[in-house]
Amino acid sequence: MWGVSMGNNSNIGSRIKLIRTTLGMTQEELAELSGLSVNYLSRIERTNNQNITIQKLVSIADSLGVSIMDLIGNDSDVNNRPEYLKVLIKQLNKLDNEDAEQLSHSFLKIVELFEKNKDNNQQWFKF
Repeated sequence: MWGVSMGNNSNIGSRIKLIRTTLGMTQEELAELSGLSVNYLSRIERTNNQNITIQKLVSIADSLGVSIMDLIGNDSDVNNRPEYLKVLIKQLNKLDNEDAEQLSHSFLKIVELFEKNKDNNQQWFKF
């Protein structure tokens, strides 16, 4: 069966992890939704040199609610991100999966609170 190579030019595993953690989804939840094993997803996220079939890629993309192109992407997508987003992603990638998931989930809650209250002229976090 044809597959997509995850060489140095396109790190699909990192993109899957980024999208999954941004959604506050665990590997277990993604595995259940996609019909793939946690072990397989973990291996895909951790390594650069894996092959993934188009069928499995479609299953993962559907489970994450994104397109296959969002998972494949290209290096210019990453390079065109604002600097603050690059720094945030870099810091999340330094963490183990569990910590990254917890932090991403907490950050999403903060963003939701900010969106709900930004019109109330409340002061937000100032460091």
